[in-house]
Amino acid sequence: MVDSARQKARQLAHQFFVQDNPTGWFDVLYASANGDDRAVPWADMTVNPNFADWIELHNLRGEGKKALVIGCGLGDDAEELARLGFDVVAFDRKARRKPLALDMGISR
Repeated sequence: MVDSARQKARQLAHQFFVQDNPTGWFDVLYASANGDDRAVPWADMTVNPNFADWIELHNLRGEGKKALVIGCGLGDDAEELARLGFDVVAFDRKARRKPLALDMGISR
């Protein structure tokens, strides 16, 4: 499913790019996923392994600190930062009507 989801994302990105709307495909991808995170190719449902390694290397702790996650997708890295004690603000690109990525992340 991941390979087909990646292929669909590439096709959508190309289609919208040639229409001079390089980010419009995000809304279509999230809407067509219908809440199925397997249809979103970057939704690993776990913290990014490179970020996890960096957290461990630096013994990161967040008590009393704030974190901002820009482009959070479904919020995997933001959840990890919150688990570490950070006060987290996370967002992804603004959807035209409804923040579908945020809805999917919250419903988990």
